[in-house]
Formats: sequence, structure tokens, C-alpha cells
Amino acid sequence: MFGKTPSGKASKGTVSFVSDKGRLRLSFPREMFGGNRQYLSLGLADTPENRLIAEGKKLQANLDIRNGEFDFTLKKYKLQSHLTVIESIKPKSEVKLDELWERYVAFKKPIVSPNTVKHGYRQVASHISKLPSTSIDEAIKIRDFLVKEAGLSPETLFRIKTQINACCNWAVDSELIDSNPFIKLFKTIKKPRSERKADEDFEDIKPFTAEERDAIITAFENNTYCSRFASKDKLHSNYAPYVKFMFFTGCRPNEAIALQWKHIDRKESITTVLFEQVVIDGDDGLELRQGLKTQKRRRINVSNRVRELLESIHPQDAKPDDLVFPSPSSKGWINTGNFSQRVWKPLLAKMGMEYRKPYNMRHTFITLASQSGSNIKDLARVVGNTPEVIYKHYLGVTRDFQMPET
Repeated sequence: MFGKTPSGKASKGTVSFVSDKGRLRLSFPREMFGGNRQYLSLGLADTPENRLIAEGKKLQANLDIRNGEFDFTLKKYKLQSHLTVIESIKPKSEVKLDELWERYVAFKKPIVSPNTVKHGYRQVASHISKLPSTSIDEAIKIRDFLVKEAGLSPETLFRIKTQINACCNWAVDSELIDSNPFIKLFKTIKKPRSERKADEDFEDIKPFTAEERDAIITAFENNTYCSRFASKDKLHSNYAPYVKFMFFTGCRPNEAIALQWKHIDRKESITTVLFEQVVIDGDDGLELRQGLKTQKRRRINVSNRVRELLESIHPQDAKPDDLVFPSPSSKGWINTGNFSQRVWKPLLAKMGMEYRKPYNMRHTFITLASQSGSNIKDLARVVGNTPEVIYKHYLGVTRDFQMPET
């Protein structure tokens, strides 16, 4: 009968279920709804089987009250029909991995660098497009293809699985899918040892000796290995100031090519350089971005050698926004990729030197400075690293260097 619980009188302040005209419904304490009695129809006939269902809903509601998690909208305690359950799950299970990836990239695009979108995310999209299935219900088939048939290197496989995992975790948080089916499947794919031991900037440290450095600079200055038919804007000497600056400051290439004359402060005997922006490879080509890799900005006092270099190339009519190291052909930013392939690599080959990326100009400065007795904390500040990085990646590989205890 209405007004009594089938299991007896309810305790004060707790949820009970009652029968009204042969239908079951939950009854909630008055004090939870401003003194008014609140009911929720379960849409069930009063039968022994349905009373077990109502009992479960009652227990859930009382547990939530005790834990401070009660849903005052009461949606949590409604009984879902089989049809409703099927309709709510169906669209989620039909979402494809490639569709999730597109939505994930659109979400991430405003908050990651253009370089990440252009190179990292596009690589993942390319591999997803080659999958035998993009249904998240066939996660095992996707995993097996990536591991056994895609022909991926351990490094690429790890990056792809990391990004797919991140995408599906985001999809769960965005209520696009119920769960990430790849979490357990990808657990056996471990980070390659080479990537666990070294980060991106230090995977290929092969500094030049002081003699090799000076020989390279001389070759650039004298156009030693230029074609005799090279046009004026193709002469190696156009890049000599940039190369010297890199070798003698240890800055990153994308920091150097972004420098403008407003970043150079020349006083009586001290010249300072402010690094606060970089040039990156974005969706539409090279573009300027504020901030540095590991810090917002960095200001350094340069050596007399660098001060004289900057004075020698400073145009009399230079404007504050003019580039310090412009491209010889376009007068815009130097394209470091083109420089590496068309100038740097051929020059080293003609000099009979082992090829090393231009980034090793930075490695050379840090290595020579650290081994010459420079204060490590000061050196780290100048190049935008930490002392720990200097010790680990530069001094840590020197045979006669004793790592300090503190």
C-alpha cells in the first residue's frame, strides 16, 4: 500500500521505495528538498523481481547521501530502458579512430606549436590512414597491425601508440567513447632504450674540436669551397657571421635566426643579446613565435669577439626590426633546413669532415667552454640549459672529468 515501504518503515533521513497503485517509486527524505516530499517513479510494476531492482536503486541513493555524492537531479537513480541504453552506446561504438584523431587535433591545435601539428600529428594521421580498420572495436587488430605489419621502427611505434593513447583518453574525457581500448593493449610497447637515455637535443652530440671549428669558419669567410660560378647571394661568406655567432655563443639555431637589431644592446664595453623569440616551421612555412624552448627569455653578455662581430655587420641604416642574420637571397629568415642541406653538408664533405648537424655548433661551444674551466652555472644560464644538463650530456662523457659530489 502507498505510504509504506515493502520492506517495512524507512529510517528517518534515508531513501525508501514505495508502491503506489501497483507501481514502484523511490521516496526521498523531506529535509533534502526543503521540507517537501520528493518521489521518483521507477516505471516498474510491484512484483518480487522488480522490488529487487528498486532495492538496488534505494541502496545506491543512500550510499551517495552518506558519501556526499547525491545527485539532486535524480537522473542517476532513474531506471534506463534497454532501448535507451542501446541508443546511448551505439553512436559511441561507431566512432572511428580516424574521426577521433581529427577532432583531437582540432582541439589541440590552438595550444600546441605549429611544428607539432605539421610534423608530429600529420605523421600519426598518415599511419592511421593505413590501418586495416579504424573501428575502436577492433583495437586488437589495430595493435597487431602496428606491431607486426606496419614496419615501424621502435621509436616510431612508441610515438604512434603514445599519440593514439592520448587521443582516446581525450575522447573518454570528452564523452565521445566509454573507455580507451588501447590502454592495456599498448602496455607491452615500451619506450626504446635510445629514447629513454637521451632527449631530442642530445641524441647526436658530436662537437668539433677548436681546430675544426676555426677551419670551418675560415672556409665560410673565404668561400673556399664555393663554386666559381656561384652568384653573389650563393657565396658561403654570406653565412659566415651566422656560423661564427653560433660557434661563439652556443645559442640554438632558431634563436639566432630570429634575432633583430632591437635585441642587441651595445654600450661602451659591454654588448648584451636578448633571446626572446624563435623561428619555427609552421603550417604555412617559417613563422615567428614568442618565447624560447625552456624559458620565456634569456639575456647574455657576449664576449669581445662576438661584440666585434656584431659591430662589423651592423648596417648604418639598420632599423630595430631588421634581422641580424638575414637570408642572403630573400633577406627574410634563414631556412635552417636549406642551409644544412645546401651549404653546411657539402662544405663539410669537401673539407673531408664527418657530417654533423649544424646543431653541433651549439654542442661545440658548450663542450669547449665546460672543459676549459668555465663556471657551469654561468654557462648553463648563457645557453639556456640547467647545470644538470651540462654535467650529464657534456661533462659526463669526458673521460678525465670527475663529476662533483654536490
